[in-house]
Amino acid sequence: MSDSAAAVVATRYARGTAVAACLVAGGWHVGNDLTALLTNWHAYRPGGNVVGTVVWAAYALVGVVAALRMAGRDVPAWSTAAGLGLLLIGTPAVTAMSPPDLAFSFGNWSWGTVGWFAQLLLWRRPLGHLLALLAVNGILMILTLAATAGVQQLDVARWGMILYGTAALQMVLAFGARRLEFEATRAAAAAAERDRIAAHEAAGQLVHHSRQSRYQTSARTASELLAAVAAGSADPADPAVRRRAAIEAARLRRLLAEHDDVPQPLLHELRASADIAERRGVAIDLDAVGTVPPLPAQIRRALVDGPLHVIAAARTAARISVAAGHGRVSVGVVADADADPGVLTRAGQAVTVDCHREGDMTCLRSTWHAASTSR
Repeated sequence: MSDSAAAVVATRYARGTAVAACLVAGGWHVGNDLTALLTNWHAYRPGGNVVGTVVWAAYALVGVVAALRMAGRDVPAWSTAAGLGLLLIGTPAVTAMSPPDLAFSFGNWSWGTVGWFAQLLLWRRPLGHLLALLAVNGILMILTLAATAGVQQLDVARWGMILYGTAALQMVLAFGARRLEFEATRAAAAAAERDRIAAHEAAGQLVHHSRQSRYQTSARTASELLAAVAAGSADPADPAVRRRAAIEAARLRRLLAEHDDVPQPLLHELRASADIAERRGVAIDLDAVGTVPPLPAQIRRALVDGPLHVIAAARTAARISVAAGHGRVSVGVVADADADPGVLTRAGQAVTVDCHREGDMTCLRSTWHAASTSR
């Protein structure tokens, strides 16, 4: 699983918990609050049914605004504070309109509903904010009841029991939604990490098999050359045999050098090839301009392969130049060497090679462009 896929999974769980919270709040408001308002329509104090209707509609509006914000819609920042204010106003309004016998019953529905809509408004806020609002809501309810109907010791007990029961349910839902989202995000991240590790292992195996194949190919061609020399069918004094031996030696040296842990692998591989020629008495001059960016081994191999043949075929002198900058890296070689341009210009699709002769000099330049790799 990639990082983007893990993010998609986490987003789906976050959306699912948000939808569940909205459904619970909406279902409660219609199934419980509206039923309570209608069944106690004539039991409220004068004007109480009108006040209850206004409060019910205001709570519904708060829920719609909160749901839009949770869905990512552009909602004014002040809507959260305004919504919380409406919720807290509704509790004393409905409580004041409820007679004493309805204070702790189905008819006084508003103060138990505040938490369902408050958690929507405070969906991404710490749970402490929701807990503080529930406490304020409960205090407003008991103060309003004390001011309108008086409070007995039994009323305080009933208030505490109901407050605890409704707040516990609302806090459990809010905590469970956050916990589910957290666990989903962590599980998705763990799955993405496992996939990354598996991909790295697979890539490592592929690189290892490719490296072994190149080693075997180079070893086979070198063995064939040595066997020919040993059998007498190849003369070590023959320039063609010597050039072939130099190429095989340079190739082996490059295969070893391309996996060394060095700051500039490309220059390191070129120096490894140049060392072989210097041991034959060839004067090597290596210049580098710019900073070579990190390149995959196959790109470096394509850049070095042509120059390696020219360096191996050099008779007395070779000049190597490396230039990097503006999304390109080029390796150029000028040497007094006999080389076949048709062979030297074979490169990978990300590297272009130009080769031409000027008298007894061979000029070759291999170039890598960042844009060609991205395509």
